[in-house]
Amino acid sequence: MNVSSKTVRMFTCSAVLFVLATMGAQASRSGSLTGTVVDSATHAAIAGALVKAGSASATTTSTGSYKLSVSSGTYTASASATNYTTGSQTVTVYGGKTTTANFALAAVAPPPPPIISAPGSTLPYNGTSTYWLGADYAWYNYGTDFGTGGWGKYTDWTAINTDFANMHTQGVHIARWWVFADGRYSPDFNSDGTVLGLDSYVLPNIDQALQIAATNHIRLLLTVVDGSIWGSASYSGSVQMGGHAALVTSSTVQQSFLDNALKPLLLHIAGSANKSAVAAYDIVNEPEAQMSAYWGGSNLSTAAVQAFVQNCTNYIHTYSGGAYATVGSAAPSYVSTWKNLGLDFYQIHYYPWMDNGKGAGAGLPTYAALSLDKPCIVGEFPTADSSYGLYDTNGDSARWYLDTIYNDGYAGALGWSYRGGDSASNWASFNPVYTYWNSLHSSYVGPN
Repeated sequence: MNVSSKTVRMFTCSAVLFVLATMGAQASRSGSLTGTVVDSATHAAIAGALVKAGSASATTTSTGSYKLSVSSGTYTASASATNYTTGSQTVTVYGGKTTTANFALAAVAPPPPPIISAPGSTLPYNGTSTYWLGADYAWYNYGTDFGTGGWGKYTDWTAINTDFANMHTQGVHIARWWVFADGRYSPDFNSDGTVLGLDSYVLPNIDQALQIAATNHIRLLLTVVDGSIWGSASYSGSVQMGGHAALVTSSTVQQSFLDNALKPLLLHIAGSANKSAVAAYDIVNEPEAQMSAYWGGSNLSTAAVQAFVQNCTNYIHTYSGGAYATVGSAAPSYVSTWKNLGLDFYQIHYYPWMDNGKGAGAGLPTYAALSLDKPCIVGEFPTADSSYGLYDTNGDSARWYLDTIYNDGYAGALGWSYRGGDSASNWASFNPVYTYWNSLHSSYVGPN
């Protein structure tokens, strides 16, 4: 077929124009930029991160994903988020196509709050005065750590030693450990309710506890009895739990306890090579639970319980070789009950329910507001807290409890609890904050 040169030239120009038009249209088309933004250490999605490329921007979803519509071209894309470093990379977007760009951002810790420079009050011990920082151990197994009984003996002293070694590493200086609890294993009682004495396991078990505490450089606050020992009796096989209100109401029974249980305990520890492991005796845990006009129990009179406490205090001062005496009062509002009985320092317990819905700390007065004549520690506060960030200061957070108790002028704080296992305990989550707090205040925490 004959085709003129003019026709060929026209056809060729048309083809070139078509190709150029197609290329121009493709160049002006938008493409997509998608990907995810995650934490570089944990690989957790970062929600709300801002991703930019050119004039386009978007924030990431709860899964850390984003999508941008961007004109074709080459850009420096960036991703940023609060408390994270900014990440950037070069990307090329093609019209009508999807380009992927993922970002892994490194977390940046916020600056810590200021360290409180000096405690409101301290407790003297071994020639120095310190803020007593510790934990409620409070038992390996409630009521059976010291002595034996109808369920047999199954305390694992190797496991206890491991616990104390871990506590020392975490910054625990003093551990509150319960001895007789509700009387289920010790002391031994006669049929008339008087105290016969201590079984053959009690004092050897005490020796094991002293050795473990001394080896791991932890002092002990030994809780002699739990208030539940005065409550109604219950039974499991041959084991009686509670039912010993006569320790308070009968002078004969009380004297037998002082002479046949407390005195041998005190003298044995005072004669031990590890006697300095015991810093103090907590005569009774939360006695108010069994006292009339407080919060329930067997309606023991205030005067009768005060007499029991005072008599125990006198024995501690006479036979312990210099250890202190205190009482584990159940609430700040009760602590004045224990004034003028010869105690060396006071102890209160604090939990969020005491705030009565009025905000964190409403139920915890300052030490000064209690008008006490001796220092006071917070012997229990929960380690099951609202949050566990090292710098969290929101109400009921781990850091908030430690800062607030200290700043309110108390002479010590013992977290509940290392092994208690109840709803107020979460030491595994609490201990990193506790360890960090101990390091910040290392110049005046103790006892040493």
